[in-house]
Amino acid sequence: MIFVVPAPERAVREPNSLRMLPDTGAWVPRNAFWLTRLLRFKDVLEIPPPSKPAATRQTSAPAALSKQESPS
Repeated sequence: MIFVVPAPERAVREPNSLRMLPDTGAWVPRNAFWLTRLLRFKDVLEIPPPSKPAATRQTSAPAALSKQESPS
């Protein structure tokens, strides 16, 4: 697998789904289709994948905030 983004001013469709390759990039199989687009036609650029965002810890709301107030 390689991580690619469309080259500037290029639009590339994914061969199986026919969806446009997102501007933010995507993981694609390292096969003849993508290597040809990468090396020969220069439609896509191989870049380092974005780093995974740090896992955020979900905290529950304090009990006082989570209680619903009943109308008086």
